[in-house]
Amino acid sequence: IIVSAGWGSTTATASISDSAGNTYLTAVGPITNVVRGQIWYAQNVRSGPNTVTVSYSGNVGNNLEIHEYAGLATSNSLDVTSSLTGSGTSPSSGSAAISQASELLFGFSNVSGNVSWTAGPSYTLRQTTVRGASEDRVVSSTGSYSASFTTSVSRSWVALLAAFRAPAGGPA
Repeated sequence: IIVSAGWGSTTATASISDSAGNTYLTAVGPITNVVRGQIWYAQNVRSGPNTVTVSYSGNVGNNLEIHEYAGLATSNSLDVTSSLTGSGTSPSSGSAAISQASELLFGFSNVSGNVSWTAGPSYTLRQTTVRGASEDRVVSSTGSYSASFTTSVSRSWVALLAAFRAPAGGPA
C-alpha cells in the first residue's frame, strides 16, 4: 500500500494507521512550502477489508490518495526518494537514481490552490483532487528519474518521488 497526503498547514503533522494492523513507514516527507506533502508505504500487507486513516495534529484542509500494488518487494522495498518545492505550473520532484532495472516510480504533488492536473511524461495519473495528484510508472532500466506534473494555474507546490523495488528476480 502506498499512501500520499497533502495538507494546507506548514506546522501540522500527520500520522497514519489502518484497521488491518499494517505498519506504515515514511517514504518521503513531510515536505513544506506553503503546503505540505508526504508519502507513506506498508510492505507485505495483510489481506482483507481495510480502512486507512490519516490523522492530523490540527484542523487542516487535506487530500489523500491510497494505492494498492502487487509485485513489489515485501521487505526493503523503498529504493530512493526525491522532493522539491517551488511555484509555477510545473511541479517536479527532482531526480533520483534507482538501483535496479525494474522499479515502480510513485509521484505526488500538492499545491496551494485549485488546479487541474496533467501527468508527467511516461506517467499515468492515478488520483486527483483540486489540490493534489498522484502518478506512477514502471521503469525497466536503471538511471535517474523524476516525477513531474503540469497544473492549469500557477501555484506554490511540493512534489515528491518514491521508487520501490521489485522482488529479487521479478518485475515490478
